[in-house]
Parts: sequence; C-alpha cells; structure tokens
Amino acid sequence: MKILDNHSLFNKSLAFLSLLLISFTAFSDSIYEDDSIFYEDILVENSINDPLEPLNRSIFHFNDICYIFVLNPINNLYTKVTTERVRKSFVHFFDNLKFPVRLFGNVFQFKFKEASYEALKFSLNSTYGILGFNKPSDDIGFLRDLEEEGLSDVLSAWGVPQGPYLVIPLLGPSTLRDFPSKLIEPILNPFEDMDNLYGDASDEWVISFYSMEFLAVSSEMLPKYKLLKKSSLDPYVSMRTSYYQFSEE
Repeated sequence: MKILDNHSLFNKSLAFLSLLLISFTAFSDSIYEDDSIFYEDILVENSINDPLEPLNRSIFHFNDICYIFVLNPINNLYTKVTTERVRKSFVHFFDNLKFPVRLFGNVFQFKFKEASYEALKFSLNSTYGILGFNKPSDDIGFLRDLEEEGLSDVLSAWGVPQGPYLVIPLLGPSTLRDFPSKLIEPILNPFEDMDNLYGDASDEWVISFYSMEFLAVSSEMLPKYKLLKKSSLDPYVSMRTSYYQFSEE
C-alpha cells in the first residue's frame, strides 16, 4: 500500500527543503569564528534592507526553537551512530547531485568556461570519486576554487535586485529574490526527481533518500549555527550580516 497517492509532489517538496537547507549550510560557511567586529561588516549591515525586521525576528526565534529542541537531538543521534568520514561522504554525495543547478547557473550567465569546469568536476567526482561520495576535485586547484552558481546568481547578473531580507520558517535567511529562485531550482534539477530517475521508486525509498540528505546537511549546518549564537551579542543581526556577505561574494 502506498503511503502517498501522489508522491511526485511529495518528492518536489522534500527536494525543495533539502536544497534550501544546503543553501543555508553554504551561508553558514561565512559565520565568524570569533566575536570580532570588522569595519566592512558594519558597512554591510548599514546597507541591508530589512523593513520586516519585527516579523523576521519572530520567525528567527521560532526557527531557533525548532533547530535546538527538535533538529539538534536528531543530529546528535546521527553523529553518534556515524563517523565524521561517513558524514562527510554523504555531504559530498548530495552536493554532487546539485551539478545541474550549478551548470545552468553558469550557462545562463554565459560563463561557458566555468560550465565546462562544472561538467569536468561532476564527471571526476562521479567516477573516480565513486558516485560523489569522495571529492577528488578538491585536489585540483581550479576545480576546488570554482564558484558555485545558482539561479540567484543568474538573477543578480541580470540586474534583479535582492529586495528585502526575509527569514523563512524552518528554512532560515533569504531575500525576496533568492527565495523564489531556490523554489525553482529543484524543478530544474532532474537529479531531484526520484520518479524520473528511478521510475517506480517506492515512497519508503523516497523518504529514506531525502531524510538522509536532510541529516547530512543539518550535521554541517547546526554546529555553525550554534557557533554563531555563542559568539554573537545579537545572533539575528550576525546571521543577517553573514547572509548578505556570502550572497555578495
């Protein structure tokens, strides 16, 4: 008996959640490792458009409760039953599946050299890296340093402004421009569609696949999020500044 009558929509919803969590993980790489305040951070903060700050702060506090009291215990259990090497392998595997989005991001910006590098990176990691569980591309400088492009970068290159800052329930920081683009990215990525990839994939397999992606992503996001909270007088402001710094790089 099927768990869901129409698991195609369910697949898309899970893919969307996973992609935004990965975006949040990428953002969290920019979190400060100490509580120093730099001059350029102040300049970024003063330029941020946040007219919905009272609402955004309320959502931020709701997310914080979910992260700490729901996601954190699940992540703790995951880290207890896996090794760091295994967790890193899963992160590499799911990141490798985002190749179509990065490829489209480069092509739509007419960055054809970078697009060819993305194809080379995907081929190398998928073969020599055993389906992407390993990342041999990190041993090659121009592949390791390749910027990850997405639809948000395409819209930015085409002159679409970021718009106001938003905090999305459960999904974290975004902007009016970035949020819709993240919604569209899973639809454009054939690797996100379990129906097309595996045909009659069972709902149990689909749930397991996306649950594993969720665990892999959260295992990297949560420690950085907790570091931000620990090192910040106002975590909301630090997260907002870090998100804008990362999105402008």
